[in-house]
Amino acid sequence: FLGILTGNILSGVLSEAIGRRAVITWSYLGLFVFSIASSFAAGVKSLGAARLLVGTFIGLGQPAWNSIGAEIMPSAWRAFAPAGVFILFSCGELYSASLLLADDPSLLDLHWRGLLRWGAIPGGILAVSALLFLNESPAYLALRGRREEATEVLEAMRRENRAPDVSVDFREPRQSSANSSEGRTMSSIVSRQWQLVFGNRLFG
Repeated sequence: FLGILTGNILSGVLSEAIGRRAVITWSYLGLFVFSIASSFAAGVKSLGAARLLVGTFIGLGQPAWNSIGAEIMPSAWRAFAPAGVFILFSCGELYSASLLLADDPSLLDLHWRGLLRWGAIPGGILAVSALLFLNESPAYLALRGRREEATEVLEAMRRENRAPDVSVDFREPRQSSANSSEGRTMSSIVSRQWQLVFGNRLFG
């Protein structure tokens, strides 16, 4: 959980710097790589370090997905999106439980190295899927002044949803200087985010 906390803190900064798609893809890839690395751990320290990195990459992906999900989800479906996330989380738990039962129903003589490798497979599949099929958030692209790329993503979304009559034209978004991350250091961005979350308004 310390790793997840670290990843959550870094996710917002990285998502603004390199995009939501890249952070999500790296999250899946890191989950896969360091889960496999965990299975080769020679001792408690190396296992702990590998699991810390697994948690960090999990934490990186969570806020990035929340951002891109809110930015591409139709407003009528946004209330149902969190339910879908929890359903997928439950599917992951069922997959893990199935691996445990297949290895040893009594759970007394488990082959933990093999279980970690099997558990890493979904992360690898999702990393490849994100790399091939996940589009960047058009809102992020538009805020970065990459209008043509944002339009291409919107056109792809229109095509995939079979909605040829839907317009993909949009107004240029305005980004306030207070929210812009350009020209600012990572420490200043994290400091501002910390103030927003734990500022006086939290208790006032």
